[in-house]
Amino acid sequence: MRKLLHTASFRFTLFTVGLFAIFVVFTFIVSYWIAVRYLVNRVDAEIFWQIEMLSEEYQSGSLNSQNPDLVEPGTYLFLQDAGGRVIADTLPEDPGDRQWLTRLFPKSAPQHNDAQTLRALAVALPDNSRLVVAQDLHDLHEVKDFLGKAFGGLLIAILVVGVVCGVIVSTLTLRRVEKINMTAGDIIKGRLDRRMPLKGTDDEFDRLSHNLNLMLDQIEKLMTGLRQVSTDMAHDLRTPLSRMRQRLEGARRRAKRIEDYEQAVDQALAQNDEILETFSALLSIAQVGSGVYRQGFGAIFLSELFETISETYGPIAEENKQVLCSSIEPGLLAHGDNKLMTQMVVNLVENAIRHSPPETKIFLTLSRTDSEVTAIVADTGPGVPKTEHEKIFQRFYRLQTSRTTAGSGLGLSLVSAIADLHGIAIRLTDNDPGLRVTLRFPSIVSTSF
Repeated sequence: MRKLLHTASFRFTLFTVGLFAIFVVFTFIVSYWIAVRYLVNRVDAEIFWQIEMLSEEYQSGSLNSQNPDLVEPGTYLFLQDAGGRVIADTLPEDPGDRQWLTRLFPKSAPQHNDAQTLRALAVALPDNSRLVVAQDLHDLHEVKDFLGKAFGGLLIAILVVGVVCGVIVSTLTLRRVEKINMTAGDIIKGRLDRRMPLKGTDDEFDRLSHNLNLMLDQIEKLMTGLRQVSTDMAHDLRTPLSRMRQRLEGARRRAKRIEDYEQAVDQALAQNDEILETFSALLSIAQVGSGVYRQGFGAIFLSELFETISETYGPIAEENKQVLCSSIEPGLLAHGDNKLMTQMVVNLVENAIRHSPPETKIFLTLSRTDSEVTAIVADTGPGVPKTEHEKIFQRFYRLQTSRTTAGSGLGLSLVSAIADLHGIAIRLTDNDPGLRVTLRFPSIVSTSF
């Protein structure tokens, strides 16, 4: 209970109940004043009517000391003629020269009326007689008592219901928060596969848990990638470093001429350049993944970019006895970093050229359908097995058939990182034969030049 009372939801509920209670008090004060004024005005109207009626009766001679009971029940009067003789008197005291009087206590009251105070008005008649008419405030007292009891009961009910609702809401909230805290504790202990619980109500807790789960998915993906990178780096870099050491040791033992030493140094430098290229690619992937390039995003002339790549790599494909075919729709724009976008498409084209045999056709396509722009890099080469489609974007991953070609296995990893940065969806499919890589660009705007 102590933990429950310290929850933010309970305090917020009490705060809301307090504000509502203040509103109820203010509403009661206004309603009480309006009701009292309304009843007082009714009493005054009744007094005026009684004075008018009694004045007419007195002037016609119908009202005298023998028939003072002409007044309505609950009405009291004091009548004095011009000579000072009291004709009728049911008031508790002489009103004197005052015109309006309140809190007069009647000498007698009907059994059905327990009024204790009166409201009276004194007037002078045309013959200098004096008439005072008083009305009991029984109805006014009843209304005051009713409003007071109703307000007290309502205020107590609001406070009780507010506290009960606060306890219920806080209990339900605390349960869900505790589940999230328990899951977070498990994740802190290293269980990265745990996820925040969802109830399927699509409320704020579900939306928060959903976003946290997406974040956890990304963290798990990054951690898995980090472990994979560490393992792959140890495996892939150990071989060239060992080879470099063996060559240098062999040169130290067997070299007898300057040319032998120069050849060993040249081979070591070439091997070192490959290692440095690998680290450079890893650094590029890390920089892209950090999102630092988003600061330089701007408009990219996508059609011109694809045209430039097609013109540049067309002759390179011809040297390999391959054909690069392009179909590029003009006037298409994209939002992002021009250098990274170029690197992404270049890596895909180079990958197709490097891993395809002669007589292979490579296709570079850019087109628009409705509001979506699609780019395709396809080839008629050996292709990639479906079971390997997801793996080829992993760092240092290379197909067994690609082990004999140059490369570090980081080109497509960089493509994936650049695509994620720009929100580009990548899909791999069979080209029958060959591989088809489809890129779907978001927020593409077409224009004419």
